[in-house]
This record gives sequence, structure tokens and C-alpha cells, in this order.
Amino acid sequence: MFTCSIHSPAALVDIEVYEATYTVSADTGTSQSAGGELMLTFLKNCGQKFTELHLAVSLSDGQQTKSFVQKIKFQPHVVEYWLHFFLPPGKGYRTLLGIDFLRTSGIILAMHNNWWYFDD
Repeated sequence: MFTCSIHSPAALVDIEVYEATYTVSADTGTSQSAGGELMLTFLKNCGQKFTELHLAVSLSDGQQTKSFVQKIKFQPHVVEYWLHFFLPPGKGYRTLLGIDFLRTSGIILAMHNNWWYFDD
């Protein structure tokens, strides 16, 4: 079992990418994962190749917008998975693991107990 932060309203999960550990938010309200600014910069510095495209994005308030997206394929210890990095305007955004990642990786969130685990 892995514990979630009790000081945060979000479920925080540590993931390892290229031997660097990142604390990311598991967001069950988002269907698609979005990469944060720090992770994106780190992966670019590691020489990771990205595919660039524009994608229609629906926000939680129902607004739709087109965003510039960089798509990356990496393997986070569990499954090979395509993670889309959305590049919103501005700085300081964090990585969100959406329902797409949680389902594919088999992560189960048990927020009432403040922990999460893999469904294996």
C-alpha cells in the first residue's frame, strides 16, 4: 500500500521517470493525463523525442479550447503508455495523472483510507 498526502485535497503519487522521482496528482476528474512544466523540461533535457500536435480540450467548466500538445511514449514500470503533455499558457502547472493513466496502470485510489495500490 502507498499512502496519499493527508495535507492535500489531491491524491499525490510518486512516479519514477529516468531515475528521477516526481510527485504528481492523481485526478479522477480529468480523462487525459497532462504533464507539468518541470517534468516536460526534464524529459527534453534527457533527449526525449516528442510528437507535436494540436488537440481539442474540454475544460471542467465545459469550455472547449484547442491546445498545443506534445505527445510522448514512456514506460513507467507498470505498462507501456502514451502520455500526452498539454502545454497551457503560463508557468508553474503540475503533472496530473488522469483516468486514462489510472485505468491503464491499474492504480486503485482508496481515499477514505488515505492510500492507493495496484490492482494486480
